[in-house]
Amino acid sequence: MFGPGVWRFGRLMDPYAEMSRLRSEMNKLFSGAAHPFTQAYPAVNIWVDEQEAIVTVELAGIDPENLDISVQGDNLTLSGGPGSGNIAGK
Repeated sequence: MFGPGVWRFGRLMDPYAEMSRLRSEMNKLFSGAAHPFTQAYPAVNIWVDEQEAIVTVELAGIDPENLDISVQGDNLTLSGGPGSGNIAGK
């Protein structure tokens, strides 16, 4: 009654089960639950008025001595990394 092509991996192919599995995988993909990641860039707040700009950046574990801040035209660049590996205050 059922040929060898109907049975795959020891079970009968059920298109509804496959669609349900696909929907579940797509939900995981778009909800971020399937691939948790860390933020690649730090949180930045910028306040601007006619005369000045104020920028705050959360840089946990970064030694201020190893932080380079530069401004060229309209670009603000922050670069650096953790110093000796010790977090300030420890």
